Amino acid sequence: MLVHEFITSATSDMKHARNASDLRSFLSRLSGCSHRDVGDGELQGPFAFEPYPGVELFVGKVTRNLR
Repeated sequence: MLVHEFITSATSDMKHARNASDLRSFLSRLSGCSHRDVGDGELQGPFAFEPYPGVELFVGKVTRNLR
């Protein structure tokens, strides 16, 4: 899974912060660890996807700042 974050004059820092918090919560849930984070240009994983044995997920994030 790839998260592509766009930072523009039409986006708000408050919403970016909320989205980052949501992504941390998703990664914590997926990995079973608290305080999991993925930064710009990073790839985390593999994470085992319990409903489907043998399936491993990677989560990455890239940010494009156009401000």
